[in-house]
Amino acid sequence: MKSDRVQSDKESIVHEHAQLRHIFDSVRETLLARQATPQVIAALTVELSSHVKQHFDHEEQGGYFEEAIELAPRFSDRAKLLLQQHLELAAQLDELQQHADSSSEIGPWWAQLTQLFDEFMHRFLAHEEAENALLLQVYNEDIGAED
Repeated sequence: MKSDRVQSDKESIVHEHAQLRHIFDSVRETLLARQATPQVIAALTVELSSHVKQHFDHEEQGGYFEEAIELAPRFSDRAKLLLQQHLELAAQLDELQQHADSSSEIGPWWAQLTQLFDEFMHRFLAHEEAENALLLQVYNEDIGAED
């Protein structure tokens, strides 16, 4: 049943968001403490990158937006724009990873890495908020139309 699949997709995305928040918190705390080795930081950014890109794949391949677009085709351009942002965010993650892999314990390396992470995190969270707002608008309008 389609609505069961949508509910399952939503639950999966919510679970992924919780995992991502945990990883973001872990990376942020580690960067702020400046106690970890560059190798530990690089490993954390690899984990972050892997989870974020997997999350994007689920959204792109799992039909997360498909039913929403079927319900409200007028939002298809907005959904496409949000999906295109995945490429930009992935490139930003790659830049973060490259910097983390440059393995230097000097102050400017930490400062730049922290800045790159903060920029990515804020952009990613704004992106996720925009996706959630779109889906909320689509499903609220759809539910309201049937009342």
